[in-house]
Amino acid sequence: MSSMRPKSGIMFFVSILAGASLLLALVLIPHGPAISQREESATPMEAEEAKGGQAERQLLGLYSADFNSFLKAKVSRSEWPYVRNTRLQLRWNLVEPQNNNFDWSYADTFINGALSLGIDSIMLTLSGYVPSWAQDPARGIYKELGPPRNISFWRDFCYQVARRYKNYVDFYQIWQEPGWDNNSQAGQAGKVYFDGEADFEYMPMLRAAYQGIKSTDPDAVVYTGSLMNGLIGADYDMATYDLLLSGTGQDISLRVDSDADIVVERPMYFNYHGVYPGGHVETGRRAAARTWYLAEGATHRGFEEWLCIQNPSAASANVTITYMFPGGGTQGQTVTVGSNSRLTVSVNDAVGPDKNVSAKVEADQNIIVERPMYFNYQGWCTGGHDEAGVTELAKTWYMAEGTTHEGFEEWISIQNPGDTATDATITFMFKNGPNQTHVVPMAAHSRETVMVNNVVGSGRNVAAMVEADQDILVERPMYFNYHGARTGGHV
Repeated sequence: MSSMRPKSGIMFFVSILAGASLLLALVLIPHGPAISQREESATPMEAEEAKGGQAERQLLGLYSADFNSFLKAKVSRSEWPYVRNTRLQLRWNLVEPQNNNFDWSYADTFINGALSLGIDSIMLTLSGYVPSWAQDPARGIYKELGPPRNISFWRDFCYQVARRYKNYVDFYQIWQEPGWDNNSQAGQAGKVYFDGEADFEYMPMLRAAYQGIKSTDPDAVVYTGSLMNGLIGADYDMATYDLLLSGTGQDISLRVDSDADIVVERPMYFNYHGVYPGGHVETGRRAAARTWYLAEGATHRGFEEWLCIQNPSAASANVTITYMFPGGGTQGQTVTVGSNSRLTVSVNDAVGPDKNVSAKVEADQNIIVERPMYFNYQGWCTGGHDEAGVTELAKTWYMAEGTTHEGFEEWISIQNPGDTATDATITFMFKNGPNQTHVVPMAAHSRETVMVNNVVGSGRNVAAMVEADQDILVERPMYFNYHGARTGGHV
Protein backbone atom coordinates (compact mmCIF):
# COMPACT_ATOMS: atom_id res chain seq x y z
CA MET A 1 0.00 0.00 0.00
CA SER A 2 1.23 3.51 -0.66
CA SER A 3 2.40 5.46 2.37
CA MET A 4 0.53 8.66 3.23
CA ARG A 5 1.83 10.87 6.01
CA PRO A 6 1.25 14.52 6.97
CA LYS A 7 3.11 17.31 5.27
CA SER A 8 6.28 18.48 7.00
CA GLY A 9 6.60 21.83 8.70
CA ILE A 10 6.13 23.79 11.92
CA MET A 11 2.51 24.57 12.80
CA PHE A 12 1.28 26.86 15.57
CA PHE A 13 -0.81 24.59 17.79
CA VAL A 14 -3.91 26.22 19.25
CA SER A 15 -6.44 23.41 19.70
CA ILE A 16 -5.62 19.78 20.19
CA LEU A 17 -5.14 17.16 17.45
CA ALA A 18 -6.33 16.02 14.07
CA GLY A 19 -4.95 12.95 12.40
CA ALA A 20 -5.53 10.92 9.29
CA SER A 21 -7.59 7.74 9.42
CA LEU A 22 -4.69 5.32 9.52
CA LEU A 23 -4.85 1.53 9.83
CA LEU A 24 -2.44 -0.31 12.12
CA ALA A 25 -1.01 -3.79 12.04
CA LEU A 26 -0.01 -4.18 15.69
CA VAL A 27 2.41 -6.43 17.52
CA LEU A 28 2.92 -5.60 21.18
CA ILE A 29 6.38 -6.23 22.64
CA PRO A 30 6.65 -6.15 26.46
CA HIS A 31 9.00 -3.43 27.70
CA GLY A 32 9.75 -2.27 24.16
CA PRO A 33 8.15 -0.25 21.40
CA ALA A 34 5.28 -1.70 19.42
CA ILE A 35 7.11 -3.13 16.37
CA SER A 36 4.50 -2.56 13.68
CA GLN A 37 4.12 -0.85 10.35
CA ARG A 38 1.05 1.17 9.43
CA GLU A 39 -0.61 0.06 6.22
CA GLU A 40 -2.40 3.10 4.89
CA SER A 41 -5.02 3.41 2.17
CA ALA A 42 -6.74 6.48 0.81
CA THR A 43 -7.85 8.60 3.76
CA PRO A 44 -9.78 11.78 4.48
CA MET A 45 -6.39 13.50 4.75
CA GLU A 46 -6.05 13.26 0.96
CA ALA A 47 -9.22 15.26 0.51
CA GLU A 48 -8.13 17.77 3.14
CA GLU A 49 -4.71 18.24 1.52
CA ALA A 50 -6.36 18.69 -1.86
CA LYS A 51 -8.27 21.62 -0.30
CA GLY A 52 -5.08 23.32 0.82
CA GLY A 53 -3.27 21.20 3.40
CA GLN A 54 -3.18 21.29 7.16
CA ALA A 55 -4.26 24.91 7.47
CA GLU A 56 -7.71 23.87 6.21
CA ARG A 57 -8.16 21.04 8.74
CA GLN A 58 -9.82 21.07 12.14
CA LEU A 59 -7.49 19.88 14.88
CA LEU A 60 -9.52 17.72 17.23
CA GLY A 61 -8.66 14.83 19.49
CA LEU A 62 -8.25 13.55 23.04
CA TYR A 63 -5.48 14.35 25.49
CA SER A 64 -4.46 11.56 27.83
CA ALA A 65 -1.29 11.73 29.88
CA ASP A 66 -1.24 7.91 30.10
CA PHE A 67 -3.73 5.61 28.36
CA ASN A 68 -3.27 2.82 30.86
CA SER A 69 -3.71 4.90 34.01
CA PHE A 70 -6.30 7.37 32.73
CA LEU A 71 -8.32 6.43 29.66
CA LYS A 72 -8.42 2.67 30.16
CA ALA A 73 -9.02 3.06 33.88
CA LYS A 74 -11.67 5.78 33.73
CA VAL A 75 -13.47 5.35 30.39
CA SER A 76 -15.80 2.48 29.64
CA ARG A 77 -14.37 -0.15 27.31
CA SER A 78 -17.38 0.33 25.05
CA GLU A 79 -16.20 3.92 24.41
CA TRP A 80 -12.62 3.04 23.49
CA PRO A 81 -13.31 2.51 19.75
CA TYR A 82 -14.40 6.17 19.47
CA VAL A 83 -10.96 7.44 20.48
CA ARG A 84 -9.19 7.73 17.14
CA ASN A 85 -6.62 10.52 17.67
CA THR A 86 -4.75 11.23 20.86
CA ARG A 87 -2.08 13.39 22.43
CA LEU A 88 0.33 11.89 24.94
CA GLN A 89 2.95 13.68 27.05
CA LEU A 90 6.54 12.54 27.42
CA ARG A 91 8.67 14.07 30.17
CA TRP A 92 12.36 14.48 29.42
CA ASN A 93 13.64 13.61 32.91
CA LEU A 94 11.85 10.25 32.92
CA VAL A 95 13.36 9.17 29.60
CA GLU A 96 16.92 10.52 29.94
CA PRO A 97 17.70 10.67 33.68
CA GLN A 98 21.43 10.71 32.88
CA ASN A 99 23.13 12.30 29.90
CA ASN A 100 22.85 9.96 26.89
CA ASN A 101 21.44 7.20 29.12
CA PHE A 102 17.87 6.47 28.01
CA ASP A 103 15.15 4.53 29.80
CA TRP A 104 12.33 3.88 27.32
CA SER A 105 10.15 1.68 29.53
CA TYR A 106 7.98 4.59 30.69
CA ALA A 107 7.32 5.93 27.18
CA ASP A 108 6.94 2.50 25.55
CA THR A 109 4.22 1.58 28.04
CA PHE A 110 1.87 4.44 27.28
CA ILE A 111 2.55 4.47 23.53
CA ASN A 112 1.79 0.74 23.40
CA GLY A 113 -1.32 1.48 25.45
CA ALA A 114 -2.53 3.89 22.77
CA LEU A 115 -1.60 1.59 19.90
CA SER A 116 -3.51 -1.26 21.53
CA LEU A 117 -6.73 0.66 20.83
CA GLY A 118 -5.95 0.90 17.13
CA ILE A 119 -5.39 4.67 17.38
CA ASP A 120 -5.34 6.42 14.00
CA SER A 121 -2.73 9.02 14.95
CA ILE A 122 -0.64 10.06 17.92
CA MET A 123 0.67 13.45 18.91
CA LEU A 124 3.52 13.29 21.40
CA THR A 125 4.13 16.35 23.58
CA LEU A 126 7.83 16.62 24.46
CA SER A 127 8.18 18.62 27.64
CA GLY A 128 9.90 19.11 30.98
CA TYR A 129 10.87 18.37 33.58
CA VAL A 130 14.44 19.05 32.51
CA PRO A 131 16.71 16.38 34.04
CA SER A 132 19.04 17.67 36.72
CA TRP A 133 22.18 17.10 34.63
CA ALA A 134 20.84 19.42 31.88
CA GLN A 135 19.40 22.21 34.03
CA ASP A 136 20.75 25.74 33.82
CA PRO A 137 22.00 26.63 37.31
CA ALA A 138 21.67 30.34 36.51
CA ARG A 139 17.88 30.00 36.43
CA GLY A 140 15.63 30.32 39.45
CA ILE A 141 13.30 28.02 41.30
CA TYR A 142 11.66 26.72 38.10
CA LYS A 143 14.87 25.67 36.32
CA GLU A 144 13.50 22.14 35.81
CA LEU A 145 11.05 23.73 33.33
CA GLY A 146 13.81 24.83 30.95
CA PRO A 147 15.43 26.01 28.79
CA PRO A 148 18.42 23.77 29.56
CA ARG A 149 21.93 25.11 29.97
CA ASN A 150 22.83 23.84 26.49
CA ILE A 151 20.18 23.78 23.77
CA SER A 152 21.97 20.88 22.05
CA PHE A 153 20.94 18.61 24.95
CA TRP A 154 17.30 19.25 24.08
CA ARG A 155 17.88 18.82 20.35
CA ASP A 156 19.60 15.47 20.92
CA PHE A 157 16.78 14.27 23.18
CA CYS A 158 14.12 15.15 20.59
CA TYR A 159 16.16 13.39 17.92
CA GLN A 160 16.36 10.19 19.98
CA VAL A 161 12.62 10.21 20.67
CA ALA A 162 11.73 10.68 17.00
CA ARG A 163 14.26 8.06 15.97
CA ARG A 164 12.62 5.48 18.23
CA TYR A 165 8.97 6.26 17.50
CA LYS A 166 8.96 7.52 13.91
CA ASN A 167 6.85 4.55 12.75
CA TYR A 168 4.18 5.24 15.37
CA VAL A 169 4.06 8.98 16.13
CA ASP A 170 2.79 11.38 13.47
CA PHE A 171 2.85 14.70 15.33
CA TYR A 172 5.12 16.31 17.91
CA GLN A 173 4.14 19.22 20.13
CA ILE A 174 7.05 21.08 21.67
CA TRP A 175 6.52 21.81 25.36
CA GLN A 176 3.37 21.92 27.43
CA GLU A 177 1.83 25.41 27.61
CA PRO A 178 5.02 27.47 27.07
CA GLY A 179 2.84 30.60 27.03
CA TRP A 180 2.45 30.18 30.77
CA ASP A 181 5.90 31.65 31.31
CA ASN A 182 7.35 33.85 34.04
CA ASN A 183 5.65 36.98 32.65
CA SER A 184 2.20 35.48 32.02
CA GLN A 185 -0.88 35.95 34.17
CA ALA A 186 -0.51 32.33 35.25
CA GLY A 187 3.17 32.84 36.06
CA GLN A 188 2.43 35.87 38.19
CA ALA A 189 0.05 33.65 40.15
CA GLY A 190 2.77 31.03 40.62
CA LYS A 191 1.63 28.61 37.88
CA VAL A 192 4.69 28.44 35.61
CA TYR A 193 4.99 25.85 32.82
CA PHE A 194 7.94 27.46 31.03
CA ASP A 195 10.79 29.02 32.98
CA GLY A 196 11.79 32.02 30.92
CA GLU A 197 10.16 34.42 28.50
CA ALA A 198 8.30 32.68 25.69
CA ASP A 199 8.64 35.83 23.55
CA PHE A 200 12.29 35.10 22.78
CA GLU A 201 13.37 31.95 24.68
CA TYR A 202 10.78 29.50 23.35
CA MET A 203 11.65 29.80 19.65
CA PRO A 204 15.18 28.35 20.11
CA MET A 205 13.57 25.40 21.95
CA LEU A 206 11.07 24.90 19.11
CA ARG A 207 13.74 25.26 16.45
CA ALA A 208 16.14 22.82 18.12
CA ALA A 209 13.37 20.26 18.55
CA TYR A 210 12.31 20.70 14.93
CA GLN A 211 15.87 20.11 13.73
CA GLY A 212 16.31 17.03 15.89
CA ILE A 213 12.97 15.46 14.92
CA LYS A 214 13.11 16.24 11.19
CA SER A 215 16.69 14.97 10.86
CA THR A 216 15.48 11.44 11.57
CA ASP A 217 11.80 11.63 10.55
CA PRO A 218 11.35 14.12 7.69
CA ASP A 219 7.62 13.34 7.43
CA ALA A 220 6.80 14.19 11.03
CA VAL A 221 4.80 17.35 11.77
CA VAL A 222 6.08 19.67 14.52
CA TYR A 223 3.65 21.94 16.38
CA THR A 224 4.21 24.66 18.91
CA GLY A 225 2.80 24.36 22.37
CA SER A 226 0.06 26.78 23.29
CA LEU A 227 1.49 30.30 23.55
CA MET A 228 -1.55 31.91 25.12
CA ASN A 229 -0.63 34.02 28.16
CA GLY A 230 -4.01 33.82 29.87
CA LEU A 231 -7.52 32.45 29.61
CA ILE A 232 -9.84 35.46 29.97
CA GLY A 233 -9.99 36.40 26.30
CA ALA A 234 -8.13 39.68 26.62
CA ASP A 235 -5.86 40.95 23.85
CA TYR A 236 -2.89 40.29 26.14
CA ASP A 237 -3.66 36.57 26.02
CA MET A 238 -2.38 36.46 22.42
CA ALA A 239 0.60 38.79 22.89
CA THR A 240 3.24 36.08 22.33
CA TYR A 241 1.52 34.87 19.17
CA ASP A 242 1.36 38.45 17.91
CA LEU A 243 5.09 38.96 18.52
CA LEU A 244 6.24 35.72 16.93
CA LEU A 245 3.92 35.91 13.93
CA SER A 246 5.08 39.46 13.28
CA GLY A 247 8.66 38.19 13.02
CA THR A 248 10.12 39.31 16.35
CA GLY A 249 11.77 37.23 19.04
CA GLN A 250 13.65 35.01 16.61
CA ASP A 251 17.23 34.11 15.78
CA ILE A 252 17.73 34.45 12.04
CA SER A 253 20.36 34.11 9.32
CA LEU A 254 20.13 35.61 5.83
CA ARG A 255 21.20 34.90 2.29
CA VAL A 256 20.97 37.80 -0.17
CA ASP A 257 20.98 37.11 -3.94
CA SER A 258 20.98 39.61 -6.78
CA ASP A 259 21.24 39.60 -10.58
CA ALA A 260 23.93 42.32 -10.32
CA ASP A 261 27.06 42.68 -8.20
CA ILE A 262 26.16 44.21 -4.82
CA VAL A 263 27.59 44.78 -1.34
CA VAL A 264 25.58 43.82 1.76
CA GLU A 265 26.15 44.87 5.38
CA ARG A 266 24.10 44.17 8.50
CA PRO A 267 23.98 46.89 11.20
CA MET A 268 22.32 45.89 14.48
CA TYR A 269 21.35 47.99 17.49
CA PHE A 270 20.50 46.42 20.81
CA ASN A 271 19.92 46.61 24.51
CA TYR A 272 21.05 43.10 25.32
CA HIS A 273 18.98 41.75 28.23
CA GLY A 274 18.45 45.36 29.27
CA VAL A 275 22.06 45.50 30.48
CA TYR A 276 24.42 45.90 27.50
CA PRO A 277 23.30 48.67 25.10
CA GLY A 278 25.22 49.13 21.89
CA GLY A 279 25.48 48.18 18.24
CA HIS A 280 27.72 46.51 15.70
CA VAL A 281 27.93 45.94 11.96
CA GLU A 282 29.24 43.13 9.77
CA THR A 283 29.80 42.83 6.04
CA GLY A 284 28.32 39.75 4.43
CA ARG A 285 30.56 36.88 3.39
CA ARG A 286 30.88 36.22 -0.33
CA ALA A 287 30.92 32.42 -0.06
CA ALA A 288 30.32 29.60 2.38
CA ALA A 289 33.16 27.23 3.29
CA ARG A 290 33.80 24.09 5.31
CA THR A 291 36.43 25.52 7.68
CA TRP A 292 36.38 28.79 9.65
CA TYR A 293 38.81 30.34 12.16
CA LEU A 294 38.14 32.89 14.92
CA ALA A 295 41.03 34.22 17.00
CA GLU A 296 39.16 36.34 19.56
CA GLY A 297 36.90 35.03 22.29
CA ALA A 298 36.40 35.37 26.05
CA THR A 299 34.12 33.95 28.73
CA HIS A 300 35.37 36.12 31.58
CA ARG A 301 32.96 37.74 34.02
CA GLY A 302 30.75 40.18 32.13
CA PHE A 303 31.30 38.48 28.75
CA GLU A 304 28.88 36.33 26.75
CA GLU A 305 30.30 34.76 23.60
CA TRP A 306 28.25 33.00 20.94
CA LEU A 307 28.96 31.18 17.68
CA CYS A 308 26.29 31.58 15.00
CA ILE A 309 26.49 28.82 12.38
CA GLN A 310 24.49 29.13 9.17
CA ASN A 311 23.97 26.13 6.93
CA PRO A 312 22.59 27.33 3.56
CA SER A 313 22.87 23.88 1.96
CA ALA A 314 20.13 21.33 1.30
CA ALA A 315 21.67 18.72 3.64
CA SER A 316 22.29 18.74 7.38
CA ALA A 317 25.82 19.76 8.39
CA ASN A 318 27.82 17.85 10.98
CA VAL A 319 29.99 20.48 12.65
CA THR A 320 33.07 20.07 14.84
CA ILE A 321 34.24 23.04 16.94
CA THR A 322 37.79 22.94 18.31
CA TYR A 323 38.36 25.48 21.08
CA MET A 324 41.98 26.60 21.64
CA PHE A 325 43.39 28.13 24.81
CA PRO A 326 46.60 29.82 26.00
CA GLY A 327 49.44 27.34 26.18
CA GLY A 328 47.97 24.94 23.65
CA GLY A 329 45.10 23.14 25.40
CA THR A 330 42.08 22.28 23.24
CA GLN A 331 38.49 21.17 23.72
CA GLY A 332 36.08 19.73 21.16
CA GLN A 333 32.34 20.07 20.59
CA THR A 334 30.11 18.54 17.91
CA VAL A 335 26.76 19.94 16.76
CA THR A 336 24.40 19.31 13.88
CA VAL A 337 22.93 22.19 11.87
CA GLY A 338 19.83 21.36 9.84
CA SER A 339 19.53 22.20 6.16
CA ASN A 340 18.79 25.86 5.35
CA SER A 341 18.96 26.77 9.03
CA ARG A 342 20.93 28.58 11.72
CA LEU A 343 22.27 27.21 15.01
CA THR A 344 23.59 29.23 17.95
CA VAL A 345 26.25 27.84 20.32
CA SER A 346 26.95 29.36 23.74
CA VAL A 347 30.74 29.33 24.11
CA ASN A 348 30.38 30.12 27.83
CA ASP A 349 28.38 26.93 28.30
CA ALA A 350 30.77 24.90 26.18
CA VAL A 351 34.12 25.85 27.74
CA GLY A 352 33.17 27.31 31.12
CA PRO A 353 33.97 30.68 32.70
CA ASP A 354 37.15 32.76 32.75
CA LYS A 355 38.66 31.57 29.47
CA ASN A 356 40.49 33.31 26.63
CA VAL A 357 39.51 31.14 23.69
CA SER A 358 39.91 30.84 19.92
CA ALA A 359 37.89 28.51 17.72
CA LYS A 360 38.22 26.44 14.59
CA VAL A 361 34.88 25.36 13.08
CA GLU A 362 34.79 22.53 10.55
CA ALA A 363 31.81 20.95 8.78
CA ASP A 364 30.97 18.40 6.12
CA GLN A 365 28.88 21.03 4.30
CA ASN A 366 29.68 24.61 3.34
CA ILE A 367 28.67 26.90 6.22
CA ILE A 368 29.04 30.49 7.47
CA VAL A 369 30.31 31.28 10.99
CA GLU A 370 30.09 34.52 12.99
CA ARG A 371 31.00 35.31 16.59
CA PRO A 372 28.85 37.90 18.40
CA MET A 373 29.99 38.90 21.89
CA TYR A 374 28.19 41.03 24.48
CA PHE A 375 30.05 42.48 27.43
CA ASN A 376 30.30 44.61 30.49
CA TYR A 377 34.02 45.28 30.26
CA GLN A 378 35.47 45.78 33.74
CA GLY A 379 32.35 47.67 34.80
CA TRP A 380 33.05 50.82 32.72
CA CYS A 381 32.29 49.79 29.16
CA THR A 382 29.20 47.94 27.89
CA GLY A 383 28.20 46.87 24.42
CA GLY A 384 28.82 44.15 21.89
CA HIS A 385 30.78 43.35 18.77
CA ASP A 386 30.56 40.79 16.02
CA GLU A 387 33.02 39.33 13.56
CA ALA A 388 32.75 36.65 10.89
CA GLY A 389 35.39 33.97 10.85
CA VAL A 390 38.03 33.74 8.15
CA THR A 391 38.55 30.78 5.85
CA GLU A 392 42.23 31.30 5.01
CA LEU A 393 45.14 31.76 7.40
CA ALA A 394 48.34 33.68 6.60
CA LYS A 395 51.85 34.25 7.93
CA THR A 396 51.48 38.06 7.97
CA TRP A 397 48.63 40.27 9.18
CA TYR A 398 48.27 44.08 9.19
CA MET A 399 46.13 46.36 11.37
CA ALA A 400 46.11 50.09 10.65
CA GLU A 401 43.90 51.20 13.55
CA GLY A 402 44.95 51.21 17.20
CA THR A 403 45.17 53.62 20.10
CA THR A 404 46.13 53.64 23.76
CA HIS A 405 44.83 57.13 24.58
CA GLU A 406 42.86 57.71 27.75
CA GLY A 407 39.63 55.74 27.73
CA PHE A 408 40.94 53.11 25.27
CA GLU A 409 42.20 49.58 25.87
CA GLU A 410 43.55 47.72 22.85
CA TRP A 411 44.29 44.00 22.61
CA ILE A 412 45.74 41.71 19.97
CA SER A 413 44.42 38.13 19.88
CA ILE A 414 46.56 35.60 18.02
CA GLN A 415 45.50 32.07 17.07
CA ASN A 416 47.91 29.34 15.98
CA PRO A 417 45.69 26.44 14.85
CA GLY A 418 48.61 24.54 13.30
CA ASP A 419 50.38 21.44 14.56
CA THR A 420 53.69 23.26 15.04
CA ALA A 421 54.72 25.92 17.57
CA THR A 422 55.76 29.32 16.25
CA ASP A 423 56.81 32.79 17.41
CA ALA A 424 54.54 35.67 16.42
CA THR A 425 56.47 38.93 16.05
CA ILE A 426 54.42 42.11 16.42
CA THR A 427 55.87 45.27 14.90
CA PHE A 428 54.16 48.37 16.31
CA MET A 429 54.28 51.48 14.06
CA PHE A 430 53.70 55.10 15.17
CA LYS A 431 53.31 58.54 13.60
CA ASN A 432 56.73 59.65 14.87
CA GLY A 433 59.55 57.68 16.33
CA PRO A 434 61.01 54.23 15.76
CA ASN A 435 59.02 51.03 15.45
CA GLN A 436 58.75 48.68 18.43
CA THR A 437 58.72 44.87 18.30
CA HIS A 438 57.21 42.34 20.66
CA VAL A 439 57.59 38.54 20.34
CA VAL A 440 54.79 36.17 21.41
CA PRO A 441 55.63 32.43 21.67
CA MET A 442 52.74 30.37 20.29
CA ALA A 443 52.30 26.68 21.10
CA ALA A 444 50.55 24.46 18.58
CA HIS A 445 46.74 24.74 18.69
CA SER A 446 46.86 27.77 20.95
CA ARG A 447 45.57 31.29 21.48
CA GLU A 448 47.58 34.14 23.06
CA THR A 449 46.54 37.69 23.97
CA VAL A 450 48.62 40.88 24.10
CA MET A 451 47.42 44.08 25.80
CA VAL A 452 48.85 46.80 23.56
CA ASN A 453 48.61 49.49 26.27
CA ASN A 454 51.04 47.55 28.44
CA VAL A 455 53.54 47.06 25.59
CA VAL A 456 53.71 50.49 23.93
CA GLY A 457 52.52 52.70 26.80
CA SER A 458 49.64 55.15 27.01
CA GLY A 459 48.74 58.05 24.72
CA ARG A 460 49.83 56.41 21.45
CA ASN A 461 48.19 56.03 18.03
CA VAL A 462 49.56 52.73 16.78
CA ALA A 463 49.36 50.37 13.83
CA ALA A 464 50.61 46.79 13.92
CA MET A 465 52.08 44.11 11.68
CA VAL A 466 52.11 40.52 12.99
CA GLU A 467 54.41 37.95 11.37
CA ALA A 468 55.05 34.25 11.98
CA ASP A 469 56.68 31.39 10.16
CA GLN A 470 53.45 29.37 10.44
CA ASP A 471 49.96 30.30 9.24
CA ILE A 472 48.09 32.16 11.99
CA LEU A 473 45.08 34.44 12.51
CA VAL A 474 45.13 37.85 14.23
CA GLU A 475 42.26 40.02 15.54
CA ARG A 476 42.26 43.34 17.40
CA PRO A 477 39.50 43.92 19.99
CA MET A 478 39.26 47.41 21.49
CA TYR A 479 37.16 48.76 24.35
CA PHE A 480 36.61 52.47 24.82
CA ASN A 481 35.00 55.38 26.61
CA TYR A 482 35.24 57.92 23.79
CA HIS A 483 35.58 61.47 25.20
CA GLY A 484 33.70 60.30 28.29
CA ALA A 485 30.47 60.18 26.28
CA ARG A 486 30.37 56.97 24.21
CA THR A 487 31.29 53.58 25.60
CA GLY A 488 31.52 50.39 23.60
CA GLY A 489 33.83 48.01 21.85
CA HIS A 490 34.66 46.66 18.42
CA VAL A 491 36.90 44.05 16.84
